[in-house]
Amino acid sequence: MEVAAQRVACKNPLNGEVLCLQVRDRYFDEKGLKVGVPGEWRPLYETIDGYQHTPGVRNVVRLKKFQRPSAPAGSAATVYVLGLVGESETVQ
Repeated sequence: MEVAAQRVACKNPLNGEVLCLQVRDRYFDEKGLKVGVPGEWRPLYETIDGYQHTPGVRNVVRLKKFQRPSAPAGSAATVYVLGLVGESETVQ
């Protein structure tokens, strides 16, 4: 997944108007080479455990995605955990 350099305003279904990470899907082959076309940008309402966003820095990250079978009220049903940061670029 690619994380954009800047957060975007979004209307989080759980918390109302907030700033969210903007992300898109990226694809790589078994050798780690980019393949295909990146997905469309979208807000990510959930947090990424272990990820510290730095404004102005774009990152390509590998994530682990888990579903909470019975998420408590007011919390996300999807949990993202940072696996590694594969690429970083400072964007002006």
